[in-house]
Amino acid sequence: MDENEIWRVNELIDESHTFIQDVKLARQVIETINSLEGVEEHKVRIPRSAREFADNTLTDWFELIAQIEKKRGNMPHLVDRNLYSVDEGAMNDIAWNHSLTVTDILKWFESGNNFADRFHDEYPMPNRSRHTAEDPISGYINRLFPVKFALRVLASLTLSEFYDDENQRFDEEGTIELHDLRERCYSVAKYAKEYLKGIDLKIEPGSTTDVRVGFPEASEKAKERFVAQFIGSKRKNSVSGALFELGFANLAGFSLGPIKHTSSNVLFTKMGWEFMILPNPLLDSIGSKEEWDTYFDTGVRFSDKEIQYLLSHIKQNIPAEWNLITDIAKIIHEGNNRPKSLEEQLVKIHDWDKTKASQMRNGALSRMEELCLISREKVGREVTYHLTDLCKSNLLG
Repeated sequence: MDENEIWRVNELIDESHTFIQDVKLARQVIETINSLEGVEEHKVRIPRSAREFADNTLTDWFELIAQIEKKRGNMPHLVDRNLYSVDEGAMNDIAWNHSLTVTDILKWFESGNNFADRFHDEYPMPNRSRHTAEDPISGYINRLFPVKFALRVLASLTLSEFYDDENQRFDEEGTIELHDLRERCYSVAKYAKEYLKGIDLKIEPGSTTDVRVGFPEASEKAKERFVAQFIGSKRKNSVSGALFELGFANLAGFSLGPIKHTSSNVLFTKMGWEFMILPNPLLDSIGSKEEWDTYFDTGVRFSDKEIQYLLSHIKQNIPAEWNLITDIAKIIHEGNNRPKSLEEQLVKIHDWDKTKASQMRNGALSRMEELCLISREKVGREVTYHLTDLCKSNLLG
């Protein structure tokens, strides 16, 4: 390894690089040696040079990371979760929200050198989204917290991996491809789910449904479902997925008369950035016993400011979704507060078939519950929905 070689974070997690392959082998050597310690039935001879290879390689790796961190002024960056175990005993290796807190994001803007001014001048943030608002948000997008989580991943990537510290500017070749965002969001969310499982086990019965819902398991099927629903998919010049349907992200492109071109480069919209930077009780604030107890008692995962921002954003920019949740609130208010009767009313209002009505109902109800607009009472197999005061004042007032 050339001591004068300049390394960047994305290169240190590139498994095709020979040095990173050495690091992977060194980790395997260390893990194997540790697993053999104290096992008398195995008489494995370990040459000193093998130990030295592992020690020296990992030392070089840590020193490179330290050099990058020093150049960055100790700015946080998105660590590849695939390098860490999600076993219960190893969960302290890296926090589930590492580099994703609002404090981490704001470190960049408080780092001096007019970073904040340059960011807003240089980052090509579009004001408009690609959401057409002809239909409500897809019923498959049944949670909003994974969207907030994905926005923080996008922010961390934008600020840490594609900012050129040496030249004090955003790297023109450092755009974030949709494919890369999908891969990184999946690996970070998969790691986070193991932590969120522990939270869900402590939430009081009857509170908001499990927070880990929407986060993926470690399987190809779960991965594709997660990235398609919550991140995005592109076909020709059209894109789908929660980040785009909610108007929080856009794809770079241009139009010259009838000629339209859409790239695969993902950009924050103004609304997406504003919502991303709002503090979140799960991602940011929880730390004290009182904060944990409040969450365990209620299951609430969005702050009042986040909820009001989302409601205002939906009302102004996604009218079809606003009309749907308003319709549901009115239907429940009129006494049709069971799933079947609620679905029947939606079929009449929107002229949907039963399959679509069921899908749209389930997705909208889950999002409304997450936004503290409704509560759900379950007795045996019977489910009854109730409007909250927040819902009455915002949707029926």
